[in-house]
Amino acid sequence: MFRTIILPFLAVTVIRALRLTWRVRIVTETPMPKETALVFCFWHGHQAALFAYRPQRPIAVLASWSEDGTLQAKILSRLGYVVCRGSSTRGAAAGLKAVIGKLQHGCDAAFAVD
Repeated sequence: MFRTIILPFLAVTVIRALRLTWRVRIVTETPMPKETALVFCFWHGHQAALFAYRPQRPIAVLASWSEDGTLQAKILSRLGYVVCRGSSTRGAAAGLKAVIGKLQHGCDAAFAVD
């Protein structure tokens, strides 16, 4: 019960509180059209910058089928992210196809790249 209900609730509460104190500035060489899909990349365990960004569109995130991935999926979905499941050992192609499908239907995407 702690890991499935209480821990996600506490994590979301802390992240939402911290978000109030963070500032994000997007720097680009040229302005991006609003219809341009964005793909965010981050290292595993370093997705706090993703939480600080206030998206214009939903962001699809790939989460593994592991126990930790399930916890992450619960937290991300409560924060408003679209969670697609898959990992390098289980369902990688299906997870990637799901994220690509979300990109094609107006979502941005985020991946751990390491």
